[in-house]
Amino acid sequence: MINKTQEPKKIKIMISGRSVEVLAQKIGSHIWYQTEKGISSVEVEGAFASRKKRKSADSNSFQILAPMPGKITKVLTVEAGPAEPGQSLIVMEAMKMEYTLKSPSVRRVKKIHAKVGDQVALGQVLIDFEEESPAQSQGGERG
Repeated sequence: MINKTQEPKKIKIMISGRSVEVLAQKIGSHIWYQTEKGISSVEVEGAFASRKKRKSADSNSFQILAPMPGKITKVLTVEAGPAEPGQSLIVMEAMKMEYTLKSPSVRRVKKIHAKVGDQVALGQVLIDFEEESPAQSQGGERG
């Protein structure tokens, strides 16, 4: 399935009972939005939004996308290298804060699309993973 990305737009949302204008962008089934407290996302399912399924959906992903616009400050992995669950892979800076992007599960890095100093857009692909985990590719047949 291809994620359809829309350009960021200013929208009004309700946060703790008050209307707030935010910059928001839809990426796949998530809407990412920025407030004065930082950047958050919600998963959109029909007319309802849920944060509950985000972790399980991420663990099945074969890409790491930029969760916000920012600058890459560190790349902590190499192409063809293994990635363990929770392993730090890329560090980026956005809004004068540092964000560490981690591996969602056991994966092998296929391609790194960003380097230190790159300015990246919200939703930009930073890392592609192989579709098989390192254990599957080394272990041979599955039964």
